[in-house]
Amino acid sequence: MSRVKNKYPAGFISLTAITLLCTAVYIVTTVSPVLESWSEHLFGLSSDLSLPSVLWQPFTYAFFHASPLHLFFNLAVIYVFGRSIVLFGNGKYLLPIFAAGSLAGAFFYIVFYGLMLGRSSLLVGASAGALALALATAVSTPKIRVDILGFARMAVIPLTVAVVVLSSVGLAGGNFGGAIAHLGGIAAGIGAGAIIRRKNTLVNERIAVLRKELDRLRRRIDISGYESLDENERQRFIYLSSIFS
Repeated sequence: MSRVKNKYPAGFISLTAITLLCTAVYIVTTVSPVLESWSEHLFGLSSDLSLPSVLWQPFTYAFFHASPLHLFFNLAVIYVFGRSIVLFGNGKYLLPIFAAGSLAGAFFYIVFYGLMLGRSSLLVGASAGALALALATAVSTPKIRVDILGFARMAVIPLTVAVVVLSSVGLAGGNFGGAIAHLGGIAAGIGAGAIIRRKNTLVNERIAVLRKELDRLRRRIDISGYESLDENERQRFIYLSSIFS
């Protein structure tokens, strides 16, 4: 397993697993209408907090989809933004972001749609997790251009806005509960993106400080020779040189 992790960049395996799992679940559950209905009622998210299904439905509903278009749109968003997260070195956050977005979507759906509005229905789809990935990408790396399935490249901010607008159509249509869940994914993505950007800023600042320290030690060596360094400075020089070699 460690060899597999070393072969691929962080987050690649998670991105592949999410894509394959959603696809496999859709194929298996559409074999028959009976199986599809049974699986959606068991693993889809119910807004009425029925026990014991409420214990697992917030974790399983994201891997079920209502139609091929529903599946394709979500997987396209997951791939486009998930790939960008991986390529820009934030791959270790991909699965936590997707999970946080899905759980936030479930929370919004149950609280605002089920409890506050008193409506009862089933929710399926990875839209909340997909939107979390989109918003996290836009917030953490707002200046990048994103590859759109190999067809074109587009600035991440307008692309994210377009995705959010398309996913919010349900606010004025028949998928009001789904649109509320989307808001949960959006909120989770914004929060995750802000955290990642802050962490990356701190890391970059730390790297800059270490580079300056290494440059200072190199200048001393150039001017006065390696012998001019005391034992602590020599160990520090060796350590910093190994980092930036």
